[in-house]
Amino acid sequence: MIEDPTVLRRLKRQVLDKGQSVALALEKLMNGLDVRLEDLGAGRDFESERDKRRRLRKLLDQIDRVVKSFDAGTFGTCADCGGRIEDDRLREMPWTSRCGACFQKAVREGTL
Repeated sequence: MIEDPTVLRRLKRQVLDKGQSVALALEKLMNGLDVRLEDLGAGRDFESERDKRRRLRKLLDQIDRVVKSFDAGTFGTCADCGGRIEDDRLREMPWTSRCGACFQKAVREGTL
């Protein structure tokens, strides 16, 4: 469990920066410009424009929930099972809302 305030501030900043990148990509997409979802870690690029918008909105919602979790003191809690998200996973992708096991389950079930 990550408890160091300095590390938590750094991770929150990364989440906020990711949110800005995703919001900018969504704005570009809405203005008819091409956006590569793979560059954002948000999916594959062969999806339709509508699917891309849906994925980006979903990612923005997830990022918003993660930002709120910092303020609520629940950062690092899996949204699916309520367990702890692995520290290595949080350090790599602090905007994640699922532990590794729940993420893999969502991939298998196609519910991402």
